[in-house]
Amino acid sequence: MKLFYLDTTSLVLRLAILQDGAVTALVQDAGMGRHSQNLIPSIAKLWQDHQVSAADFSAWVVNPGPGSFTGIRMGLACIKAIAWVSTKPIVCIDTLSLWALPYLSRNQVILPYFKARASEVYAAAYQTNATYDH
Repeated sequence: MKLFYLDTTSLVLRLAILQDGAVTALVQDAGMGRHSQNLIPSIAKLWQDHQVSAADFSAWVVNPGPGSFTGIRMGLACIKAIAWVSTKPIVCIDTLSLWALPYLSRNQVILPYFKARASEVYAAAYQTNATYDH
């Protein structure tokens, strides 16, 4: 299964192509939040460099946050448009869940967090058990 991943929630634009669970291509553009200028050209270049098109993907994976409200809207709108044209499903995986994923097989509470604005943090709590298999 081939997936396309898009993350516009931070100052760094992240794009990836995943094949059967492995990252086969990764772009991290530190364009300092200029996603409105860099998003579409970066997708086009990545697809061209790896000789893929929308038809090659099974689904679209997007990060819905937390993060920059404008960045989130751009990423979701872009993926929604691509998904609508390609008739492929969208999967949302948030940043905090991605950070917790490597630890889900442990029998413990996982508390990923990162700095937000104005002395606040984005945080989540995950309770796992030893029987979880990912």
